Amino acid sequence: MSGLLNTKWGFSRSVREAPLFYILVGLGTIAGTALSLLSISPIKLLVFVAVINGVIAAALLILVLIVSNSRRLMGDCVNGYTANILGWLTIAIMAVASIAFFATGGISL
Repeated sequence: MSGLLNTKWGFSRSVREAPLFYILVGLGTIAGTALSLLSISPIKLLVFVAVINGVIAAALLILVLIVSNSRRLMGDCVNGYTANILGWLTIAIMAVASIAFFATGGISL
């Protein structure tokens, strides 16, 4: 997040140099501690997060393909024909897998 917000980040910087980075690290640590204290199964949480990643992956890949095909952004390093075919094929497979996942009742946590 610090990188996306164009602020300094990294453990090699001091708290004064990268305050947002250290705030985010602290929030993540507090959230992880709270989850362990609430008796939430870490395995179920990992499965849940993996499902979310699988569902949003197709949409994120579409964004990656849009960016990687933009001559304005990529110059001469845009995707070739094969990369585009493989990219859209991957998106289609992941979208079908997500639809099938929900059509079959998803997962029971």
